[in-house]
Parts: sequence; C-alpha cells; structure tokens
Amino acid sequence: MDVITELVARQGVARVSALRRSGVTEHALRRAVRAGDVVSVCRGWVAVRDADAMLVAAAQRGVVLSCITLAERRGNWVTKAGEPHVAAPPKSGHAHARRGVVHWSIPVFPRDPDVLEDSVENALILVARCQRHEGALATWESAVRQRLVDPAVLERVPLPPAARRVLDELTPFADAGTETILRTRLRWLPVPLTPQVRGGRRRAGILRLTRRTPPIAEKPCGEGGASSREACEQGVKTPSHTSLSSHLHHDTPRNSPKPAK
Repeated sequence: MDVITELVARQGVARVSALRRSGVTEHALRRAVRAGDVVSVCRGWVAVRDADAMLVAAAQRGVVLSCITLAERRGNWVTKAGEPHVAAPPKSGHAHARRGVVHWSIPVFPRDPDVLEDSVENALILVARCQRHEGALATWESAVRQRLVDPAVLERVPLPPAARRVLDELTPFADAGTETILRTRLRWLPVPLTPQVRGGRRRAGILRLTRRTPPIAEKPCGEGGASSREACEQGVKTPSHTSLSSHLHHDTPRNSPKPAK
C-alpha cells in the first residue's frame, strides 16, 4: 500500500497505527521518511510535507479542531473565528494549546481517535455553549442549510441546555447569518417577519415589515391653506402605511404628515 496515497486520504496527517491497519508496512513508511516525502510530527503521528498546519498542530497537542474553528472550515457562517477552538476529553492530561480555546468536555457523539477534526454535531454543540445565542443560532442554521447536520438526529440525543435552546429555535429559511441575527433581535416587535420570501422570480432576504395606520382624512383641494392647495396641484398623495425594512431605524418616518383635524 502506498504511504502517500493513504496519508492524502486522511487529509495528510495520520496515526502510524492507522496506516499499518490499512496495509502500509513499516518498511514502506521508513523509506518514505528517509526520502523526505513523509515527516514525523510527534510520537505516533506522521504527515506529508505540505500537510495542513492546523491538523499538524492538533496532532502535536493531542486535541481535535472543533467549535467555531471547525464550523468555519466546513464553510458555515460564523460571527468571528478569532483564535483556534479545539476540544479534548476532560481527563486528557497530555492535551494542551499554546493559544486559543480548549473545550474540555465529554462529546455527545463519539470521536474517532484517528481523526483530528471533530464531527459537525459535536462542534455545533460546543458553539451553542461558547458563542452568544444569536451567533450560535446563525451557525447552526448555516450548517442545516448546507445539509451538514440533520436536526432530527440532534433531537434524539441528550443535548446540553444551550444546544437544546438553539435547536428549538432553529429554522431552515434564513439564507445568511445576518438574517438570523436580524430575526432574533427583532423578535420583540409586534410585526410579522418572514425570511426568504419569493416575489416573482426573485427572493427577498427578509420580507419588509408593514404596519398599517389609519387612513388620513382627505379634504377637497383648496381647503387647509396654501400648502394643501400646492400638494393637490402637484398630485402628491399622502401615504397610508409605513414600511419597516431590514435596515430598521424608526417605526414611522420622522416627517410623517399629521392627520387633518
């Protein structure tokens, strides 16, 4: 079995024991190391020369990439990746990180000891505990939209309270994390808010919010002073409703005309 082929199949970094189980002989491995095609990154782990630096670091520190770091690597929407977030079992004494965040926790879904990246499910559960609620919800909805996780599977496992709250509020309709955050922040408004509404051949990111106001009593042209006569002559119509878009600043326009007395 070719050493490089097996390493590439494992994202360029692998345990020596895993390579041997797949058929790579000790002689072939040593020959690849002597040729400079394979390097030893730490005890029990080898990698190709141009392997992913984050995976190499994870192997050296006895951790797995998880939380928002894994979410970003999978293409999920995240508020801010920042420093690396990794995970390790609570009693893993050899695990460490020079910088970043280490999540010491028992994973809800079993981890493969030969893999340096956490499952998407475990990563999302850590995101729910680590990030603000609105940001975590945006990341979860992004993963669901990309079909990287099945909400029905998460429903059947014992989730921590933060993750259960995110799952309960999950919807598959937001097309971007900003829509999720907007919907969460405007939840207090007594106005319906519907994301991804199709109008004709186009989709609106968030349907504009509309609040109806009582119609303004109309007066015949000429009544009410010069300003009303000028408005009649120019064909100006008084608005009968006020719209609130995704760039919401005021419930009603500041210069709204006042109802005639």
